Amino acid sequence: MVPVRVLGVLLWVQLSGSHELRLVGGDGRCAGRVEVKHEGEWGSVCSYEFDWGAHWATVVCRQLGCGTAATSSPYAPFGQGTGRIWLHIYFCRGKEEMLQDCSHLGWGQHYCGHEQDVGVTCTDALELRLVEGSGPCAGKVEVKLRGLWGVVEDDTWTMEDAEVICQQLGCGSATKAYIGSSYEGSDDRPVNMVMVNCRGHEKAFWECKVGDWGPYSTSHYLDIGVVCQGFSRLVGGDGRCSGLLEVRQGRAWAGVCEDAVDLNTARVVCRELGCGSVLTVAGPGLFPMGSEPRWDTGFECTGTELLLSACKRRARSTQGCRSQASIICSSYDGFRLVNHSSHCAGRVEVMEGGTWGSLCASAWDLPDAHVLCHHLGCGSASSVPPGGSFGSGNGTLRVDAFGCSGTERVPSECPVVGLGEPSCPPGHAAAVECSGVTDSLRLLEGQTRCDGRLEVTTSPGAWAAVSAGLRDPQTGSVACRELGCGEPERVYPVPAPSAMGLQEVQCAGSEDALAQCNRSVTAVAPRQALVVVCSGSRRLRLAGGPDRCAGRVELYVNGAWSPVCQDGWDIPDATVVCRQLRCGAALEASGSAHFGPGAAPPWTGAGGCTGSEASLWDCPAPLESGCRRGGGAAAVCSGHLSLRLTGGSGRCRGHLELLHNGTWGRVCADGTSPATAAAACRQLGCGDWGILGAAPAPLPAPAWLAWVRCPDGARSLWLCPSAPWRLQPCAPGGDAHVVCAEDGAEEGGVTPTPGSSCPHGGACTVPTVPTVPTVPTVLSVVLGVLLCLALAGLALQWYRAWAARPEPGNAVDAVYEQLDYTVVPEHQQVPSRPGSPTEGSETKLPYYTAGDVEESDPSTAPGPPALPEDGPPDGYDDAEAVPEELLGTGDTPEGVALVGWSRPPPGGTGDPPEHPPTDTGYDDAEVGTLGTFYDFDWGAHWATVVCRQLGCGTAATSSPYAPFGQGTGRIWLHIFFCRGKEEMLQDCSHLGWGQHYCGHQYDVGVTCTDAVELRLVEGSGPCAGKVEVKLRGLWGVVADDTWTMEDAEVICQQLGCGSATKAYIGSSHVGSGDRPVNMVMVNCRGHEKAFWECKVGDWGPYSAIHYLDIGVVCQGFSRLVGGDGRCSGLLEVRQGRAWTSVCEDAVDLNAAQVVCRELGCGSVLAVAGPGLFPMGSEPQWDTGFECTGTELLLSACKRRARSTQGCSAQASIICSSYDGFRLVNHSSHCAGRVEVMEGGTWGSLCASAWDLPDAHVLCHHLGCGSASSVPPGGSFGSGNGTLRVDAFGCSGTERVPSECPVVGLGEPSCPPGHAAAVECSGVTDSLRLLEGQTRCDGRLEVTTSPGAWAAVSAGLRDPQTGSVACRELGCGEPERVYPVPAPSAMGLQEVQCAGSEDALAQCNRSVTAVAPRQALAVVCSGSRRLRLAGGPDRCAGRVELYVNGAWSPVCQDGWDIPDATVVCRQLRCGAALEASGSARFGPGAAPPWTGAGGCTGSEASLWDCPAPLESGCRSGGGAGAVCSGHLSLRLTGGSGRCRGHLELLHNGTWGRVCADGTSPATAAAACRQLGCGDGGSLGAAPAPLPAPAWLAWVRCPDGARSLWLCPSAPWRLQPCAPGGDAHVVCAEDGAEEGGGHPDPGELVPARGRVHRCPHCHPPAGSANGANGAERGAGGAAVPGAGWAGSAVVPSLGCEARLPNRGLRDEAALLHCRGRGGE
Repeated sequence: MVPVRVLGVLLWVQLSGSHELRLVGGDGRCAGRVEVKHEGEWGSVCSYEFDWGAHWATVVCRQLGCGTAATSSPYAPFGQGTGRIWLHIYFCRGKEEMLQDCSHLGWGQHYCGHEQDVGVTCTDALELRLVEGSGPCAGKVEVKLRGLWGVVEDDTWTMEDAEVICQQLGCGSATKAYIGSSYEGSDDRPVNMVMVNCRGHEKAFWECKVGDWGPYSTSHYLDIGVVCQGFSRLVGGDGRCSGLLEVRQGRAWAGVCEDAVDLNTARVVCRELGCGSVLTVAGPGLFPMGSEPRWDTGFECTGTELLLSACKRRARSTQGCRSQASIICSSYDGFRLVNHSSHCAGRVEVMEGGTWGSLCASAWDLPDAHVLCHHLGCGSASSVPPGGSFGSGNGTLRVDAFGCSGTERVPSECPVVGLGEPSCPPGHAAAVECSGVTDSLRLLEGQTRCDGRLEVTTSPGAWAAVSAGLRDPQTGSVACRELGCGEPERVYPVPAPSAMGLQEVQCAGSEDALAQCNRSVTAVAPRQALVVVCSGSRRLRLAGGPDRCAGRVELYVNGAWSPVCQDGWDIPDATVVCRQLRCGAALEASGSAHFGPGAAPPWTGAGGCTGSEASLWDCPAPLESGCRRGGGAAAVCSGHLSLRLTGGSGRCRGHLELLHNGTWGRVCADGTSPATAAAACRQLGCGDWGILGAAPAPLPAPAWLAWVRCPDGARSLWLCPSAPWRLQPCAPGGDAHVVCAEDGAEEGGVTPTPGSSCPHGGACTVPTVPTVPTVPTVLSVVLGVLLCLALAGLALQWYRAWAARPEPGNAVDAVYEQLDYTVVPEHQQVPSRPGSPTEGSETKLPYYTAGDVEESDPSTAPGPPALPEDGPPDGYDDAEAVPEELLGTGDTPEGVALVGWSRPPPGGTGDPPEHPPTDTGYDDAEVGTLGTFYDFDWGAHWATVVCRQLGCGTAATSSPYAPFGQGTGRIWLHIFFCRGKEEMLQDCSHLGWGQHYCGHQYDVGVTCTDAVELRLVEGSGPCAGKVEVKLRGLWGVVADDTWTMEDAEVICQQLGCGSATKAYIGSSHVGSGDRPVNMVMVNCRGHEKAFWECKVGDWGPYSAIHYLDIGVVCQGFSRLVGGDGRCSGLLEVRQGRAWTSVCEDAVDLNAAQVVCRELGCGSVLAVAGPGLFPMGSEPQWDTGFECTGTELLLSACKRRARSTQGCSAQASIICSSYDGFRLVNHSSHCAGRVEVMEGGTWGSLCASAWDLPDAHVLCHHLGCGSASSVPPGGSFGSGNGTLRVDAFGCSGTERVPSECPVVGLGEPSCPPGHAAAVECSGVTDSLRLLEGQTRCDGRLEVTTSPGAWAAVSAGLRDPQTGSVACRELGCGEPERVYPVPAPSAMGLQEVQCAGSEDALAQCNRSVTAVAPRQALAVVCSGSRRLRLAGGPDRCAGRVELYVNGAWSPVCQDGWDIPDATVVCRQLRCGAALEASGSARFGPGAAPPWTGAGGCTGSEASLWDCPAPLESGCRSGGGAGAVCSGHLSLRLTGGSGRCRGHLELLHNGTWGRVCADGTSPATAAAACRQLGCGDGGSLGAAPAPLPAPAWLAWVRCPDGARSLWLCPSAPWRLQPCAPGGDAHVVCAEDGAEEGGGHPDPGELVPARGRVHRCPHCHPPAGSANGANGAERGAGGAAVPGAGWAGSAVVPSLGCEARLPNRGLRDEAALLHCRGRGGE
């Protein structure tokens, strides 16, 4: 019996005989360097040029199924290989089935090197196109060779040659062939073919006789070109853009049947003919009958093809052909702007049929203007002036309503409607003002202007492609941002368009324009160009239907059109589609049975809409993976139109009826033009004219339209102007009745197109063609057999490897690496690996020096061997194997690196080892390790030296056992003694440079104290919780069994959290147990400055059960005392172990934000004035706080000098005191009435200002996913008590509602029972972003089980993973993706996404190794936030942006009122009163952001503005804004500052408060806010001088401490009733003049003179004057009630002289920036 092993060997030989073949380094699978796979390894094929016919190339192309060989070369045309050379071919006949059947020297035997690696380009890798002509069927001939397009040159170019080109391209027959100067074109491209001779009947251009293949470089005098007839044409219409469809069949034209054409086909025809978009796929008879239809198949187009001939063919749906297809395309021939000095501004005119006409402004909007401006090369649109701004033009205005999205390349790509559009007033001509900034970059060859190949200008009118490189995602991000196209969705390389004209652009990603990036000219070849697909390229369409408002839903995402998965598709989804397409409401949401499934794979990221979303990609797509039912989700919208004539003797006479909104309705004869009848007849195929009458209908029916005014010659009703759509009765006898010229060949003679409406109003269906199975059963059986054989082969291979394993003790391991021998010292010694035969001995390490092999003595090294120049003559490749003979000598220990040679040493076999090398415990690579030694230095004094030398503090923990992994480079030092006082490590005692007795397993590592971090987690705040220490990049707990208050005190003091109040161990605090233990048994005395200065028992990391985890509770660094609770009062901070007060000028808004966050309160409501709360301890804190606003503790803020000497008043802060949020009165906790808790009491919220962003934040905060809807107020009951009018101003990305700004004053009153309600999706978030500023940035975590989370590890596909995460969270696109230290040693998930998934659950996920992986942090575009910092409240201050995960001030270069206008609007702070610079609110601490500004004032957000293109920031940061929402209050006209008429500053103007409806508690709130005591009385006293009031019905509740959250009537200047001005007398109304303290930045007038505040210098003089605001020096507006002289306010850093001139604005002085005291 044959042994099993022999049978296995035979089977393996049989399987391995079928060698794989591939082409690499070329453009696709059919061009490149030839490589074969032998014994599981790929290697190249080389050949000398003995095979003159290159028959080997024919064999290669045939074997790969790539056609025939076009061109080949044995001189490495696609670059030299770097691996094995498996075959040296020296003869082929060309008929061999496989390449190895050709004659060769044997596997691995060769005499040629990699410089003779053969390469081939097969015909299937070649491409052909015509460029620089009038369309895809005319122009210069180009051929794509080796991934580059190049021209063709010939000196005898004939019509036979051109005919082959045209036929191959599907462009019909040739009409012209030309050479060189007869056609102009660029000359920087290579010449890829020369001297081609065709007979005219070849099927492909390369089947002709080719003189030679390129690429060459010439002067391009002989470039050839052709003009073809084209494949399709429209005949019988008014011009080339309308008529019957005919196509080229051979060399004749053939008609096309109507059922062979759908909307996508019509789109392709219009594009091929250079026309605009499709207006209609018309019915039969619309045009005079053409040639007899002979084209016998249908067209199945995607709609994106350039030629109709490129569409797939399909069987037609009917037998025979009753009528020809007819198409009407948009026939706009041009667009321009006139009646202005610049071509980039003016009245909009369009050309149709050679005639220019002005466009009506009624439907003209900013997206339309953007497209037109970009089309004209004028940048983006800066504004759309009112109609008629540049004249009315001549003739009747065109009412064509463009429906551009803003990303189309030309206006003719936009859908256009006219019927039912509003009538155009005379002279109301559309106007545009473009920015005029010439685009410095563009995206070409995409579907929109927001996707395609990236090109940049090199000089005026000259463009260069951007080459692909390492920083493509960042470059794409900047390009998309500069183009106003959102964020990049996909970035990938494509072959460059030419050998020249490449620019290398490297961006960091934060730039605002590519001009700010590093740019350089790249080498000629073989670089690839960069393609960018921006999120702004997303488009939506309905395909496969009768018009643009009915059909299969398809999305253009990631640069391709895809049908939408029909799983779960429903009416709410269709509603969003129809609204987005401006097609009205959804009538039907159908599946693939209606309009087909589509050709591309279905897109699963759409659907799940509530119906209220603005676009389909805003919907929370289902989280299911895959698409069970396939693509084909469809919609029929109310904007889908059809027409018919009813009630007559045939289909061509009767009352005119239109289908709209799913309902048939008549057309009234009133105002309808006679040409309307002719247009209807043409559209119905009933002749070229018709008669209009007004005939009574047998049965009355409502009409849809009147005043339909089609012009003469119109061929479609859909662009005719009319009155708006509405069902209406016509006047008696006023129904429009039409009799056509050909009034009815036969009833129902029209064959409806697929998906069109039948006469009864339903949809006609098309019979489906049965499909044929594509994979026979026999093939399945064969594949199964082959699989079994492959598995048997793998088993045999494993057995051979196992049988060949070495016996224990044999030293046969080896390391194969490429070394740099110039850095290898003379010799080094290593210990033998434990378990080896030489264990315990020291062996000299032989190695190759610049000479040969050193045995044991450096002095005996022989001279260097001669390196081969043309490869080894003995048939060996440049394999890096260690010869068996050398390994068997016993002179070389395991793992010796004998590499760097192009051949093995003499006596070697060249065979590779049969098993991989094992770990040797050391390495000898080309980079050096600093030091390695045994643990003789027991005190580890070397670690002290290292940390001191590096300036990293002292040594925390160290180890000589490679704690950070073994090095792979040189071992330079073997330290054996240190005293610890040495200045540098090399001053310690060592064996000499490069001398050592230890290996890499003893590589030392140290953690210095400056690398150790401390925090408290899982507590009530940053000053309470479990103690964690960060060691080696990982956070871990601290374990101790004798944890004392002295130990805890050191923790609290180090963290800036005051003194310790509690120290606990283990079970006294619950926490997760998956983290390592980084420190154990710590003993502190209580006075140490850092926790690691205590006596540490040992350092980790260890794994433990966490019984002894220690925790602390600290008092905290700050507190608020004297208020109603912990969230309001006087600010006190911890100094040592005592509380001290803080002066008011030491605190600004940012500092207050930090205090509120530290105390667990909500956002800042006010940095209140003095006296608001009972006086606390004597102020002793002598510095100010300079916070960014993002710190967790006030102690983490920087210190600054205070602006004044002394301390006149304590700082007081009022934070939002919401303690909780919930939804009630519903069966689910994720839906119901909104309630908030304040001061332990729950109250319902008013619905008046409650909106979807607020609801989103609340739902996410409650763990209920996103908000699905905001039901009407009162939907879940009205609750108990008065409704709270707090108006949240959430952006939607805040983590909790308390982070949102809240206002109340001036908000609309709340109707009884109008309680806010929310319905959340209830879908628990499966991912989250933590430790960021919003819920859209931070460390990415995913759920592993209910309630359990794991961090996502950083990896190679982080950009794609970040893209999916941002999309799933509804947070836009990723702006930044970067690694951060993982939160713990456990709980890491590896997630790899392709980028197109809709949820991370659809990506590949696996549990990663414990360490040392890093976690992934993602910053989504939705995390962008805006704030005004450094000012008195949230509506005045320095503009700062949260972009890319950090707050940055905005560059003040060019900052102006339009920019501030956008900021104020975005912050809901009203209008802009002032756009200031850094002198006002300071420049900010971070580097300035240069990507903001350049606004027109109409943008929705600051990042929508076209930022200036200038590089850098000359004036620095500090752009500021003062908005009308900035508020202040005062009491005027009394005897002191604490009594008088209540006045409020709003919109830059002071106004009174009416007493009508104002509550008595309002007076007390005003007094508290002014620091005038805790109570006050309200009266209605007439003012000496009447003044308008801002508010009435201010209804502050009892105990309110700020007016800003009190409900009131809306803001408006109004007169109060006589004697009705609110007058307030406070409990402490000023014992002495000026005894109170105004708010920082406020000057307080009193009866004609300037009051002295304790921190102000006295005025130079005083005089009486009128009550009002006076203008200060420099134009600053200053408030006053009779100001004179000057008031110097050093605490604000400004001086204002106040002459007696009445002005209304004090905003400038109110926000003077603090400076050092005077």
